[in-house]
Amino acid sequence: MKQLITILLLTLMLVANEYKTGEKIEPINLKDQFDKEHNITNLPRTIIIAFEKESSYIFNKYMKDKNENFLNKNDMVFLADISQMPSFITTTFAIPKMKNLQPHPVLLINEENTAFRYPYKEDKLTIIKVKNNAVLSIDFASNLKELKECLK
Repeated sequence: MKQLITILLLTLMLVANEYKTGEKIEPINLKDQFDKEHNITNLPRTIIIAFEKESSYIFNKYMKDKNENFLNKNDMVFLADISQMPSFITTTFAIPKMKNLQPHPVLLINEENTAFRYPYKEDKLTIIKVKNNAVLSIDFASNLKELKECLK
């Protein structure tokens, strides 16, 4: 019973720490799939986050015909949560695949503490619109059509 209560309290604490509309977002300090450090203090207009492999495929479809500078030109950044992935799988399969398939920067979230700050819905991309480093809006996309609509 104590374990259940502990788990519930931890879950509530984690949900309570998610970014909400109007809240300032901390600067992003992450490495990309090419091991390049990205220290972003002036946040872009749009932050897109994939928490699962399936949702990252949606973003890859969106980026298929775009050049590697598209995100930067459109004031966007793409984050991928790999914090739950075993390190062997990450280094052996996931990152090499990202290097081959995604010429655009994919900022990798390696720590659960960082991942828990971003709102999450199962099998969906999280799209956060930002203004003056604060959350303007939070949307979710489960397919390419919804993603395009969110990014208009």
